[in-house]
Amino acid sequence: MNRKLKRKWQNQEKKMVKKAFKKMSQRMSTIGDKCANCSAPLDKGNMQQLESWKVYQNHTGTHVVCPRCQVEIEELKRQIIEAENEEEEGVNA
Repeated sequence: MNRKLKRKWQNQEKKMVKKAFKKMSQRMSTIGDKCANCSAPLDKGNMQQLESWKVYQNHTGTHVVCPRCQVEIEELKRQIIEAENEEEEGVNA
């Protein structure tokens, strides 16, 4: 590869990386700074915390939920499903 083509390829690669980073930072700024359920603070600089929190989108916007609240939400979902199943069994009996 000659120098001119190599430099052009490297510049295109730099542009793509800058564009991807800009898009990612815009997305990060749209999520909240605290848990939507318990208001626990989210440290956006802590990668471990960012990986453990869940982000979800609904008609009211983008929200984040801490790991503790994720467990509570999953438990409530499980209880609702069990109650619905018991209701169906009662109707079918």
